[in-house]
Amino acid sequence: MTSDYVLDAVNGTCPGELSAMLVVPEAHPILAGHFPGAPLVPGVLLLDAIARAYGMAVQVPHSLLTVLDCRFLQPLAPAQQATLIATTAPGEQPNTIAVDGQWLRGQDRIASFRVLLRPQP
Repeated sequence: MTSDYVLDAVNGTCPGELSAMLVVPEAHPILAGHFPGAPLVPGVLLLDAIARAYGMAVQVPHSLLTVLDCRFLQPLAPAQQATLIATTAPGEQPNTIAVDGQWLRGQDRIASFRVLLRPQP
């Protein structure tokens, strides 16, 4: 997946917490056709950003292994800022990290999730 979205103010540890700020530019290629005239940030990009933020925080690239639970509650438009707030802990499977949290737009919850990440090979 292309990574030319803005992920900033990343902070995190394991076990501990993970936080980041996300802005998807209006020209991001993933928005083409999603949806013409009223673009929305796809949920898959929010999931990708969790793994990318954690990788940035611990300075080891990680990828999404499993989505254990995910609920998209409100849309996110391009150029809107979203805030990631999550907790991290060793995962149930060897060499994995469990991340449990939410994406917020201001005070509004955009999504809630529980995912497993693993270090990239």
